Amino acid sequence: MSIRTLANTRGQTVKIKATTASTDSVGGRVISYGSATEHKAYVADDGGSTAIIQGRQEAPRSIRVYIPGNVSVTLDDRLEIGDVIYEVTSVTQPGMRTNGPLAFTAIGAVSNEVAY
Repeated sequence: MSIRTLANTRGQTVKIKATTASTDSVGGRVISYGSATEHKAYVADDGGSTAIIQGRQEAPRSIRVYIPGNVSVTLDDRLEIGDVIYEVTSVTQPGMRTNGPLAFTAIGAVSNEVAY
């Protein structure tokens, strides 16, 4: 089964929020996430481990997102899937396929938010 078929049959809507950098009134760098592009993608759970931090159990959620085609994503961007925001940790195009029906972009991402 191809990535395109998985995205179409079991996929979720993924919003890629692009990074915008500016400076504030005292010269500090301000990062914001502006316009989002929507893509239909197959989202797989990468698993993850839990840790006790300051007496609380933390369980970062690690996922791998497969988007058909050559998608422009950087490590500074954020992914929004449902109500959860993810930080991009890796972007690859397996097999160096950048176009054609078998081309896809694989994105690794992690979030500390709790998904309900």
